[in-house]
Amino acid sequence: MMQVLRETLTDLSKEAHGYLVHLLGARSVENAQECFFQVVKYLAEAAASGANVVMKYLAQFLMVAGVDVEMPVNSITPDAVVYIGQWLLLALIGYWLLSLAFRLVASTLRRVLWLLKLGVVLGLFCLILSDSSAGTETTALRLAGLDLSPRTMPQDYLT
Repeated sequence: MMQVLRETLTDLSKEAHGYLVHLLGARSVENAQECFFQVVKYLAEAAASGANVVMKYLAQFLMVAGVDVEMPVNSITPDAVVYIGQWLLLALIGYWLLSLAFRLVASTLRRVLWLLKLGVVLGLFCLILSDSSAGTETTALRLAGLDLSPRTMPQDYLT
């Protein structure tokens, strides 16, 4: 499954690259890629050196406090920062897609339940009006009770 996902993403990136080359020109796309990679490299090096400093200070602070601690790694490399950043970006995109899917399912379910309620209310309305043995006051009370049913859709409150 991961291989298929990787191939699909590779194909999509090649198509996007080809479209950008067609739209902007090969040189502009190469310059933008080079600039982007340099910025990512610089930020990764800065984050790695900052994390190394924090890790060393934390180890010294714990050692002074009397806690014998051994760090799992000696130093954090910029490649590790990029790797973690890629996984975080993938997790963020996955979370966003999952939330969109849940929102779609919830919205669809809400509409279906509203349509079901509408069908029940229309059925009760027809049943109330078709009851010829009930008097006018009884029919009016039944219709008033039907009108006082709880509203579930925000549009219902506007009318």
